[in-house]
Formats: sequence, structure tokens, C-alpha cells
Amino acid sequence: MESKYKIGLLLIFTVQILGITSDEILQCILTEYNHPFIVTYIQISLLVLYLPLASITAWLQKSAIQCFGWRRTETSSTDQSHEADDDYFDLEQLMISTDGLSQDHRKFTTFGVAKLAFTIAPFWFMAQYLNNAAIARRSVASAIILVSTSSAFTLWIGKFLNKESMNWMNILSVIVSLTGVALTTLLGHTWKAGEDEPTSTSTFNFISLIRNGGHNFLGDILALLSAISEAIFTVLLKRYAGEGEGLDMRVLYGYIGLFTVSSLWWLVWPLVALGMEPKFKLPGVDEMKTIIFSGLVGTFFCDYALGLGVAWTTPLVATIGSSLTIPIAMLEDMLLHKQHYSLLYAFGSLLVIAGFGIAMFQNCFQQQHIEIV
Repeated sequence: MESKYKIGLLLIFTVQILGITSDEILQCILTEYNHPFIVTYIQISLLVLYLPLASITAWLQKSAIQCFGWRRTETSSTDQSHEADDDYFDLEQLMISTDGLSQDHRKFTTFGVAKLAFTIAPFWFMAQYLNNAAIARRSVASAIILVSTSSAFTLWIGKFLNKESMNWMNILSVIVSLTGVALTTLLGHTWKAGEDEPTSTSTFNFISLIRNGGHNFLGDILALLSAISEAIFTVLLKRYAGEGEGLDMRVLYGYIGLFTVSSLWWLVWPLVALGMEPKFKLPGVDEMKTIIFSGLVGTFFCDYALGLGVAWTTPLVATIGSSLTIPIAMLEDMLLHKQHYSLLYAFGSLLVIAGFGIAMFQNCFQQQHIEIV
């Protein structure tokens, strides 16, 4: 297993841990300031900070090279310039080509990175906004749909774009993961310390919840659309970025933030007119601090780490990995809040982990097979 693949798995796991904290903060924000679009816009706009950060880092590296006398000769610089020109590839050519990512070693120009970012940014913004809008409506089934369908959409879209193989191991990993999610969310029981285990079936509780209005159908639709958008984003990112060779992921996400700041601000007005958003209102100082803090944790760092995780593993591994929030949250509640879980819930969590493991080792086996051949 390559070191990048291992680091990619670690990044995906880290994103899920931080994602739980970020979601809890986000839920508190949307309770007091129920404007999902503004929250999403501010948080994704923070990604633009990667552009000056990448520039400063490049300047420091260049200064260090000059300081220590590691200057390249004019000839080698010219050769590398021609090599960069030869390595440049156009996004439209990749869209037409069925094997665009067989050219992983080619390098993106700054213009090429900007074009890629502006192509995939709408899908990422849509995924984040629809997820936040679903959370704001407090739909219990929203999280279920979001977690359980993202990997399935990724598998089918990845197959369509020739970035995922529809083999029985990948299908099995999705089925095992979805089964685990269904067991934990629909049939599993949870109860606090000192309370008796619920005796009524989860199905009855779920139906009662729907009858009592806790199940928001619009929230479910938004979460479903969010899952589709996230699947499209991860597959397109892998298709055009490959394993991240020749592409600075910080610059890519910086341009995604720039696209959000410059091109998506006007969407708040039609959303308000359609009733999707409440009347426009800027957040207060305290609310802005909380939004920015949550954005730095859940967007600025997690989005970048997830991008690397997708590039260094596969879109399917990354999206199945998102369901790891279920067993991680279970362990957190057991250790910190003394929460109890039924055997079905625990078994479902194990199936989620198993589904992730199957996808992970399937991809690892494919990589080793390719290297041997």
C-alpha cells in the first residue's frame, strides 16, 4: 500500500472526527441564526485564504532556494518551462477524453487550475448548502439519506465517468455500508445512563415521528440532492485532478472560494423569493465569530483534507468513509456521555466499518495488481 494512500485514509478518518464537532456547532448556529445560505456562503468563502497562503509559501520556498544557492541554471529553467507547456492539458480535452487521467503526471497551469475550480465549485457549494438547509429543517431522515446514498451515487456516477469499476467488491462494500446505516438509524436503540432500554420497536417510533411532524419531507429532498452533488464533486475531482500530481490542492480550493465570493452571492435573492431562505439578515458579531470558527474547522481544513483524501484514494472510499461518523459518534457518546446502544445499533456500526474496509482493501488490491502487471 503506497504511503499516499495511507495518508489519504488517515485524512478521511480525521475529517469525519472533525466533521462531528463541526456539525454540532453548525446545528447550534442554525438554531439561533436560521440562514443556511449565508452560513454556507461565509464558510466556503474562507477557502479563498488558501490563495495568499499558497503564494506566500511559494515565495518562501523560492527565497530559501536562492538563499542556499540552489538556483537552477537558465537552461534547465527554460527546459522546465517547455516541459510545463508540453504537460499543460485543457479541461475540455479531458472532458472529451475517456482516459484523461492516464496522464496523471501532467501539470496544471494557473489558468487550468482556475478552470477546474470554476467547473466543480458549483457542485461543492450546492452539496454544502443543501446539507445545511436540511439540517436547519431538523429532518431526522435527512442525515440518513445523506449518509446512506452518497456512496451509491458515487459508485454509479463514477462508473458512468469511468472512474469507478462496477465490480462485485465495490458493490458489496456499498451494500454492507447501507445495511449498517439502515440498522443504526431505523432499527437500533439508544438510551441514556439510568434509563431503561426502549421496548417499543424503532419502526413504530419512526412512524410516530413522521406523524408528529418531525420528519420534514423537504429536508429529505434537500439531503438527497446534497448527496448527489457531493458524489458528482468527488468523482469530477478525482477524474480531473487524478492523484494530485502537478496540482496544488490549496490553489484549487482557493479558487473555489474565489468563485463562491464573486459569483454566488446573488443566489440569496431568488432563494428568499422561493421561500427557501428567510428574509435576508446579516449575522451579529457573536454569530459571525461562531460561523467563522466552524468554517475554519469544518470547511477551511476539512474540505482541503477531504480533497487530498479523494485524490490519494478513490471517490468511493471517501464517500463510504463519510458514514464512519456513525461508529465514531457512538464511541464518543459512550465515552463522554455514558450513552447506551442496542446490539442492532452496534452491529450496524460494525457493518459500516466493514463496508469501508472492503472498499479500502479492494482499492489497495487493484493498486498492487497494477504495479505487478
